[in-house]
Amino acid sequence: MRMPRPPPLQLQFDNMFPGVRPRMQVKSLFTGVYLSNWRMLVLCLATINTLRFFLSAMDDLEVDIAQNNLALAGVSRTLATIYTVACGIELLGALGALLQRRAIIRAYAYLAFLSAAFITGAGVVTTAAYFTFADELLQECVALATEGQLGSKSLFRGDPWPSDPLSSEDAQTQCLDVWSSESVSQVVSAAIFYFLPSVFYCVVAYVYYCQTTDATHPASLTGRGSAIRLEARGGGAPYNALPDMVPDAAASVRPEPAKRRATVSPRSYQTGVAVAPVAVTSGSSLSPGPPSFSVAADPRAYQGFRLFAGPEDDTFI
Repeated sequence: MRMPRPPPLQLQFDNMFPGVRPRMQVKSLFTGVYLSNWRMLVLCLATINTLRFFLSAMDDLEVDIAQNNLALAGVSRTLATIYTVACGIELLGALGALLQRRAIIRAYAYLAFLSAAFITGAGVVTTAAYFTFADELLQECVALATEGQLGSKSLFRGDPWPSDPLSSEDAQTQCLDVWSSESVSQVVSAAIFYFLPSVFYCVVAYVYYCQTTDATHPASLTGRGSAIRLEARGGGAPYNALPDMVPDAAASVRPEPAKRRATVSPRSYQTGVAVAPVAVTSGSSLSPGPPSFSVAADPRAYQGFRLFAGPEDDTFI
């Protein structure tokens, strides 16, 4: 019966130097955060971004076309293209984190930089259009405010934009006042709501990719890190179990009965039985075939050979 292999020996510092106390290792905050698995974080963020970018893609384009505002429709079409590409990248990241495929995760880690650049560019385009096409925005605001549909465009949703139907004069006054008061917040929002979240998503995607390539990390997807991950998660020793350690295999695999070997008494070797050496017969004529062998006829060839039974009989005569 084969014995199971013992777990690997875990040597501590005090085993080698009992009189010396090891110095405590202080882990940094980033190290503690890095050791955690970021898979669920990447999956949640990628899914949220996919839905958010998908809803923002065609949000304002229909309104601009219905109001026959070609300048704002061109801006909305550009933003729709940007959000569609970013939506595809985030969808790729969500699939990579869900399926845990290294190739998809690696592609998403590099495409996340492109997605961050696109989203930052969308914020810059939105801010630039807010000032460049100010007249078109005010006309659209007045038209939607008189109809009571100001919330149909994403820029005019929420306070301080009016939500109730207004007359033409009141709509012009309030739209102009709100546009002037929101100029500063529009510039700040490009950095807070576009640039900083994009950088955060990009860093999260890259750190998760580093975790999947780190063989000592629990989130590693490398081949040689599977045993280390098993030990880190408390799954057992970092090697495959022997058949004796597996309950099903132990019941099915039965050791074959060992064949009994013929035992010879040590006394039988005391007779001095010699092994006959093989001699090559030499002849005058050479044959193309292999040489012929025969037992040497000279009795002196047997001298000097003797089998022994133990250490006490290991002399050579």
